[in-house]
Amino acid sequence: MEEKWEGVITSTELPGVTPAQAWALLGDYYSLEKYFPSIVLSCRRVTDLCDGKPGSIRYTTTIMPGSSQLHWCKDRLVAMDVQGMSYTYEVIENSMGFGKMDVRNV
Repeated sequence: MEEKWEGVITSTELPGVTPAQAWALLGDYYSLEKYFPSIVLSCRRVTDLCDGKPGSIRYTTTIMPGSSQLHWCKDRLVAMDVQGMSYTYEVIENSMGFGKMDVRNV
C-alpha cells in the first residue's frame, strides 16, 4: 500500500473580507499569481476542454524569494464546490520531488 502524507494548513480571518470576497479571487483555478504574486511567475491552462471544471490541468512556475531556481508544477482539478467555496486538485508532475498528492482548498 502506498504511504500517504497528510497535512493541514489553516489561516486566520482577514478583517473586513467576507468569504464571498475571498472566493471571488481564490475560486479561479488559474489565478495563483494573483494571490501569490511574489512567488508565482505564471499559472496557465494546459487543457482547453474543461475550462475550470474537474479535469482541468494547470501548469504553474514559481521562484522562492532569495532564490534563482525556477520550479514548476502540473496539477489536475478533481472537484469544484462553488457553493461550499472549495476545490480539490491533485499534483500530477512537478520539479520539486513531490509524489502524487491531493490538495483541498477550503
